[in-house]
Amino acid sequence: MRRLAFTLVSLGLVAASAAPALASSPPRSVRLVSGGAGSQIAAPGGMAAKGTRTVFSTDEKLLPADTNATPDLYARDADGTLQLVSSGAGTDTPVFRGISPDGERTWYTTTHADLPASDSDSSVDVYERRRNGQLRQISVGNGAFDATFLGGSADGDHVLWSTAETITAAGDADVTPLNDLFDRRGDGTFRLVTPNTAVAVTADPTRHALSDDGVLASFSTTEDLDNAKDGDLTLDTYSVPTLGGSYTLLTPGTTTPTSAFVNSSGTLAWFVTADPVDPDLDTDTVDDVYERDSDGVTHLLSGGASSDPATLVGAMDDTSSTVFSTAEALLPTDTDGAGVDLYERRDDDTLHLISGGTTGAAASFIGENADGSIIFQTSDDLLPADTDGGTSDVYLRKHDGVLVLLTPDTPGALGVVHPGAAIPGTLPRTVFTTTVDLPGTGDTNGMSDVYEALPDGAHLLAPGAASGTNFTVNQAADGSRISFLTESPLAGTGDADDAQDVYEADFAIPTFSGMVTVAGTGKVGSTHKCTAPTVIGEAATASFSWLRDATAIKAAVTASYRPVAADAGHQLRCRVTATNPIGSGAINSAPRGIAPVAAANRLAGFPIVGLKLTCTTFAGAASTRYAWKRGTRSVKGRTARTYKIGRSDLGKRLTCTAVGRTGVLSSTATLRLTVPSRCVVPAVRGLTPLAAKTRLGNAGCRSTTTKVSGSGVARGLALSTSPGKGAKRANGARITIRVRR
Repeated sequence: MRRLAFTLVSLGLVAASAAPALASSPPRSVRLVSGGAGSQIAAPGGMAAKGTRTVFSTDEKLLPADTNATPDLYARDADGTLQLVSSGAGTDTPVFRGISPDGERTWYTTTHADLPASDSDSSVDVYERRRNGQLRQISVGNGAFDATFLGGSADGDHVLWSTAETITAAGDADVTPLNDLFDRRGDGTFRLVTPNTAVAVTADPTRHALSDDGVLASFSTTEDLDNAKDGDLTLDTYSVPTLGGSYTLLTPGTTTPTSAFVNSSGTLAWFVTADPVDPDLDTDTVDDVYERDSDGVTHLLSGGASSDPATLVGAMDDTSSTVFSTAEALLPTDTDGAGVDLYERRDDDTLHLISGGTTGAAASFIGENADGSIIFQTSDDLLPADTDGGTSDVYLRKHDGVLVLLTPDTPGALGVVHPGAAIPGTLPRTVFTTTVDLPGTGDTNGMSDVYEALPDGAHLLAPGAASGTNFTVNQAADGSRISFLTESPLAGTGDADDAQDVYEADFAIPTFSGMVTVAGTGKVGSTHKCTAPTVIGEAATASFSWLRDATAIKAAVTASYRPVAADAGHQLRCRVTATNPIGSGAINSAPRGIAPVAAANRLAGFPIVGLKLTCTTFAGAASTRYAWKRGTRSVKGRTARTYKIGRSDLGKRLTCTAVGRTGVLSSTATLRLTVPSRCVVPAVRGLTPLAAKTRLGNAGCRSTTTKVSGSGVARGLALSTSPGKGAKRANGARITIRVRR
């Protein structure tokens, strides 16, 4: 929540740097969305927020179901699938109105009865087309009056529309036709959202007339629906629950006509008024910018202490940033007198000067990116790199305050056209067009082209369009896809005509600047470190995986990995995968062979004359060689894995040296054991029979067991031996283990 105090703070937003015009990000890839095989032009409709579907209109017959001679609506999915959205029949031109974030539902209006069973009038009606082909009529009962689409919830289960028709079936009791709002539910039912209104209400679909969750509807009216807070008959903005409930005034304290901008959750509103809604801070009689938060508290965002009005020019939907213009000097760094500058009020209540504040040159707002960077145009030379002598240029102010000149080295004034900022902002990437070929960007056609404004420079959206490109207002919510128009058939897209077509410029699928490297010894148990090269691609994240030959190793998903025995003798690779909203690219390291590893670290068997000792095998070895020593001397002829102990070995240390090899990789294991010259009986009391046998065997004693009565240990455990502990016998002597029955 914003603090009530009007805090004037500058966080040093005067840091400056010049960015190269040649952007470091890779060029976007482009794809044709519309037809491209005829002379008919295509026009943009909308794009799903998730970027999965783009809607356009064209009178080119792209599917057999399109049988009329008028433009129809089509949808192109990200996988290339094409769907006819409107009916393809009749003489009316359907108009795109909205699309759900996932692209599952598209809404449009038409006077044609696309569903004759329910649509029996010639008025404008609202329809919904599902991705699965299902079509339903949203507006029913409007008769002689047109229906207006106002918004759909994110899940599509609420669709808000309006009509002046008195629909008694929904509880509308207007005696004379008055515009009201209606909510069509996912289950097919609909209800009147604005009951008991005596004056027509108006709603603007560009101002989030319906909240994303479908819970709140917002509208404007001159009727006083809240006597406690409104008290006048001038225009105000209200919200109301779609399920029914009381009206909430979003523009309190205003006596002059005031219409609010509402965020997508319907919980916050911005408005501009000359009324001193906060008389303690707002002491002038000119327009100022206010915000009403979700708690119903109203905050002054702009100045309010001079005769200079403020204009709301931009806001972020999450309320993190509101941008306004004013000639009022609100910070000490604004020294240009009557010059109009841009200011930003953040949700921590701090105030930031965005434009120059150094000359009387006005700054005009172009847009704000999702990362908080603000783009504007001014003829004020704000950086040394701006050497064009006071002609207009485009600048970007980063969220951390650093200033970037996006259009350096441009001769003469720079004419810029941009979509115009929605409030709150809906475009994650700010785009603009100019007829000036910006140096270093690859633009050489001398035509109007679309650029996107990023902290590392101005990017040409789609190179190679001889006739130039033009923007639309359609983008994916993450900026991964941006729609544009061109008459040029761009190479490799399948466009074969010179008519206007709808295209998309997508993030490039990530690539890499070099190779993946792996550092490590190539041995089991030692840490191997994977180093990824620089990822080239916007909004890309890197992930790691490890491969044993060509098979991914389960749960090995970090940059470090310790090979296990199962890796021995195999080729180990590290795979780095870079993913962004468009796709992913992967690159493997060179194979790193993992040497064989010994399966055991001690000789198997008991050091008893006449018995055999067994040396280790190797995991991952194609072949293994063995050599045995008695003391320090090699035992001639002993090259097998097993070694039979003889009397000459008594009291001597036996050593097995094993070498496992796979290709050029090898590992050596040295295992030692001393053969006792005598059997010295060890203590076994309390051990299991097996543990007792093992202890005796390691002492050079053979053993048998017998069950006897006794106490002091649990049943089934060893009581003692015969002969007893400490007795000395010849190596291999048989000792009896006495086990309690």
